[in-house]
Amino acid sequence: MVKLKPFELEKSEKRVVEYLLIHGVASRYEMSEKGKSYSGIFNAVKSLQEAKLIKFTNSKKAERNPNIEVKQYQLTLTGLVLTCALLLDWSNGTKLNKVIEAHQDDLPLVFGKWKHFVQEGKEQGAAERLHDAIDMHANRLLEMRDFRTAESEATKEWCRRWRASGESSFMDTEYQVTRYFLLRDYTIPPVLQIRHISQVKHENIKEEGKRLLKLSDEWRDVCLKDPEIRVFCESIRKRLVQNYRDYIKGLQKWRVEK
Repeated sequence: MVKLKPFELEKSEKRVVEYLLIHGVASRYEMSEKGKSYSGIFNAVKSLQEAKLIKFTNSKKAERNPNIEVKQYQLTLTGLVLTCALLLDWSNGTKLNKVIEAHQDDLPLVFGKWKHFVQEGKEQGAAERLHDAIDMHANRLLEMRDFRTAESEATKEWCRRWRASGESSFMDTEYQVTRYFLLRDYTIPPVLQIRHISQVKHENIKEEGKRLLKLSDEWRDVCLKDPEIRVFCESIRKRLVQNYRDYIKGLQKWRVEK
């Protein structure tokens, strides 16, 4: 499992992100347990907005006084990934399902397709892949910037160069989490996972390799059954094929003619 770098939250901030993780959208009053700790929540919402971990989503009329409109907030995708990575109890299936239900539109090819994976008997495998994908991208996010301070000029320049190179999706949270969740085996083929096998000191590496290949094939078949997922996977496949073609062309230039 990826070891996450520390990311500290104040007590009220933790309350806010945990509440939004389960409920999706909420007002400051709802997050403060019906007004019990409103001042703390008010300050937490402000600081979390500045850190771009939550965002204002809309206003609604107050239950007690329809003449008053209250602001509602939700996690940003960055906030969703970091909260899942650092605060979600992944062993609690009931809580995980609540998170998935509350954030269907945030990761449409992951959370929005969860019923598909459940119906295909892949719920456990999907949960494991999701955990890996979330942790992987959370580490990238934490390496990129300190959420308590403004982005450094070096970080801004680094991001600008990535965008200019056509790789703007590198830090796109929805794209990266979806890609790793669905297509992890494209970038880390099971036949190359000897490092992971050796870590558990498996007695028969060849048999374990066959098992991993079988799981990979089963996952691929389940993914390709869904039309929208299939379109996404095909776009990645084409990009990978082109990348490998370019890589091979580059290698051929180094060939020494006899």
